[in-house]
Amino acid sequence: MTYPSLWGIDESRRQAQQLVQEAKVMLADYGDKALPLMAIADYITERKS
Repeated sequence: MTYPSLWGIDESRRQAQQLVQEAKVMLADYGDKALPLMAIADYITERKS
C-alpha cells in the first residue's frame, strides 16, 4: 500500500507539501544550520522521478 494508491497522486503531493511546510516552520529556529534539511525536503517533494 502506498499513499498514491490510497489518496491518489494529487492528494499525496498536497499532503507531502503540507508536511514539508510544517517541518520548515519547526526547523526555522535553527537558522542556517537547517538549510540542508530544508533543501532535501524540497528536493524530495519537487523531483519528477
